[in-house]
Amino acid sequence: MLHGLRKWASSKYAAVLIVLLVVSFAIWGIGDFAVTGGSNVVEGNNIRVTQNEYVRAFERTRRGLERQQGRGISIAEARQIGLDQGVAQELAAQAVLEDFYKETGFAAPASLIAKTILDMPDFQDANGKFSQDLFVATLRSNGFDEEEAQKVLGFSLKQDAYSNFLLRTGGQSQAIANFLWANNNLQATYLEKLVSVDVQAVNREQIQKYFDDNQDSYQQPATHRLRVLTIDKDALTKQMRDDFSEEELRSFFEEQKQVFAAPERRDILQYRINADANIDDVLSQIRANTAIDQLEGAVGLKLDARTQDSLPLDVANVVFSLEEGGISEPVSTALGRLIFKIERIIPAAAPEFDNVVDEIRTQMSENTLPERLENMFNDIDDAVASGTKLDEIKNIPGLVVEDRTIEQDGLAQGLGTDDASIIDQVVSQLPGDEPLGFVRDDLVPIFVSKLAVTDARPATFDEVSAQVAKDASAAQTREAREQAVKDALDDFSGIEPQTKSRVELSQLYPASFVARLLSQTEPQIFRLSDDQAVLLQITSLTQDNSTASQALVEAVSSELIGEGQNDLLDDLVKRENPQILVGNLEQALSRFSQ
Repeated sequence: MLHGLRKWASSKYAAVLIVLLVVSFAIWGIGDFAVTGGSNVVEGNNIRVTQNEYVRAFERTRRGLERQQGRGISIAEARQIGLDQGVAQELAAQAVLEDFYKETGFAAPASLIAKTILDMPDFQDANGKFSQDLFVATLRSNGFDEEEAQKVLGFSLKQDAYSNFLLRTGGQSQAIANFLWANNNLQATYLEKLVSVDVQAVNREQIQKYFDDNQDSYQQPATHRLRVLTIDKDALTKQMRDDFSEEELRSFFEEQKQVFAAPERRDILQYRINADANIDDVLSQIRANTAIDQLEGAVGLKLDARTQDSLPLDVANVVFSLEEGGISEPVSTALGRLIFKIERIIPAAAPEFDNVVDEIRTQMSENTLPERLENMFNDIDDAVASGTKLDEIKNIPGLVVEDRTIEQDGLAQGLGTDDASIIDQVVSQLPGDEPLGFVRDDLVPIFVSKLAVTDARPATFDEVSAQVAKDASAAQTREAREQAVKDALDDFSGIEPQTKSRVELSQLYPASFVARLLSQTEPQIFRLSDDQAVLLQITSLTQDNSTASQALVEAVSSELIGEGQNDLLDDLVKRENPQILVGNLEQALSRFSQ
């Protein structure tokens, strides 16, 4: 993750948002789960990670993995691969570092964060201008709100500042020494052994004992019984669509006709040039109209009816600058060198009103929705101020009034806002107080009236016995895993050696682990989950005299940052003593089953 944060300074800014919390499962020196009280998932001397922060990070990470792998990943599967522990460790490490940066003056001013966001190409429109809509859409599609994105970027900028400090003072830094030693294209021959134990079964007596030993860890959270008034945006939008007169629709159509026009499209032939091909020979064949399946030195692909917006920006600029029959010069892209030929240009077409009337209704309702929601908020607020109760408010399109019971740490998620001041007001609200009104992140009005409060209390064994059984089993499984690791460390006999480059190893394991593996003589342990670990023993290191690739440079840079942060974290963790509270973590994850 630390290397990903640094890549905010590279060309793939928005990609960082997508994979920011896809954990590397690095061992930060933060111990196994602790069993103290409170309601936070992580607590230390000066830091904390709330259940709500943890839930958002866990869900964002899980969805990021789904996008990476192109398939659904259930909560159970995510936990099976250790995502629950990994996210908690990452958040603990980040909180410890944030506290250090604050203490030592590594700052990221709001003006610098804003400038960095405005300069990010991934948030700019086709004209190179910052697009707020694109920015918000990118964040939301990846599970972030604007405040979180600014916090993430601020952390990245502080991390860059600290990394630059390491470089400037590298003469006395072990991380820099490791970096200079590692700046060779090493090939590692090593032995790899998987240690796996059975998930340990526990009986009722063991479960009861685990509960008695860790009772402070199990809490029934404070809950708030709320009457919530909100607006069903879909129902409101549907009514708004139906309310527009034909005169209004036709007037809007005449003003915005170009918006509804079918854009210009082009039939394109794309040729990807082979690495060893002669470009002039390939161009000669293209000019001679050689069939794409008979072309030598390139692979042809037919792309029909492509709009400018459907193509990558650099490709679109080339393709839409050509006349019909035109052939481009070779263009360097992520797919290699490409040549484009325009077979046919399909001109933009003016639409008929009747063919786009549904689109017109949709566009008009979207345009007027923010103002409509603002007016509705004001109307409801006036009614509340005059003494009207929430369940007495009627005749508002899309109106929904319902009673909800929400755990205190789940208020932000349950009410759709991350504004801490609003959550504090909801928590402090008493039954009988005037309803609290605010606007949700998606502009929808919310009014909340407190009905009742149930304080947090210690859980009884019967209330949490199922979870205690899982925790007791996990604890014993970890003990069995560590014993199996200890037994296996001295025996690598019968294992076939493997040889991989530094870059290949960095694709399998976190860069910081690879750096440690290559610089130590004793076997290294990579813990996969409660029941599995991998043991690796380097047998020899050799140098590859080939030129360092960009992938190698990135891998070594990643190791530099990882090693530097690990050097720092060793000291910070001892001072801060962050603990992951197993009961509260389980309580946070239980929201997904509600």
